[in-house]
Amino acid sequence: DSGVLINHAEILKDNTAKYPMTRTEVKMNTVSPGSGNFIWQNVWSNNLPTRAIFGFIKQVAVNGDYTKNPFNFLNVAEEIALYVNGESLPSRPIKMDVGTNKNYVTSFVNLFEVAEKWNKDDGLQITRQSFGNGYALYAFELAPNDLGEQYMNLVRQGNIRLEVKFATNTSETLNCLAYAEFPALLEIDQTRDVKYTRA
Repeated sequence: DSGVLINHAEILKDNTAKYPMTRTEVKMNTVSPGSGNFIWQNVWSNNLPTRAIFGFIKQVAVNGDYTKNPFNFLNVAEEIALYVNGESLPSRPIKMDVGTNKNYVTSFVNLFEVAEKWNKDDGLQITRQSFGNGYALYAFELAPNDLGEQYMNLVRQGNIRLEVKFATNTSETLNCLAYAEFPALLEIDQTRDVKYTRA
């Protein structure tokens, strides 16, 4: 319909078309063998992500050893805490028993909440048993979610620190993989120029 096209052209004279997006970022850091704990300062600084997920992988698998699985996320953390501007998120570090009791329900539930699957008729295809056997992803929600698609989170400033206490000292070099999502904005003006704004 030509009327719709004319109306859109009129609106674009004064305003841009705005499309909210999610920008992702992946980082990696090394954990030395024999480490009982791991502190990663300034995982992200300046703009804060809306959510973050961490996993531990054997470095030989990351480097390309054909006999190792690079998607085998090890359940090695006994305690994990994420600090945003010096404040723990959640309010206390998450404690887990990765020994014979296999009690890591809090981390398992966090993964569902961050993936927006909690209290919904949907799943992640990760069971509680499989979480401890290669699917241990430690997830943190850093901004309110489930508000509906019409709402956008504000861009927040600060820095993030990760602190992990291992159940036993690491026997080999590990890589800590960090995944984060940030709000972003795509704008298109009257001349169809595209402007991408990173948050």
